[in-house]
Amino acid sequence: PKESAILCFRQTFPSRLPLVEDLRYSATLGINPEFNLQERLIAMDKIGIFAALLLYLTLIAGCSISIDIRRPVESADGVEALMQRYFDAFNACDVEEVKACWHVPGWVSNGEENRTIDSVDQLASTYAALFERLKSEGWDHSELIDEDIDMVNDTLATVRIHFRRVDQSGEVMPPEERAAMFKVMLFDGEWKITTQAVTSSK
Repeated sequence: PKESAILCFRQTFPSRLPLVEDLRYSATLGINPEFNLQERLIAMDKIGIFAALLLYLTLIAGCSISIDIRRPVESADGVEALMQRYFDAFNACDVEEVKACWHVPGWVSNGEENRTIDSVDQLASTYAALFERLKSEGWDHSELIDEDIDMVNDTLATVRIHFRRVDQSGEVMPPEERAAMFKVMLFDGEWKITTQAVTSSK
């Protein structure tokens, strides 16, 4: 009868064949094989439930990690959009639009002096004077050569650019390549420039 029970178990539960040998061994020791089998099946069912729960939690964690990884990409898009808005406003000599790209207090450096921008009015006067000077020098517009955005974290980025100035006859104004650095920060969900510095030129 014990052999018949083992054969029946083997045919009915082929995925649990490792238990068959334990069943044989239990029978030789005089242990009720049915009780031993029931205990082990219950244990295996518990392990299966625990494994399924662990897999579910792993998948949920994986989804959370994926969302975190995508954040810098989304942030970089916002910074790039801000810088494009600033470049367009600069070439149009649009002081009001330039002001909308900034957050004050801020800071500017032209390579000769460092200046703190304490108010929106000071920012407006600074850019108005800059546009006036550039036009007197024959400047027509600036062309972006390249742009490098470095996301420091989700609320802070640095932007490094190389650009050239073009005069009203279409010629590049020396030096042929200029460089600048911007610090950009997130305020109330909007990216704003807080620092602009002219760096070394070629």
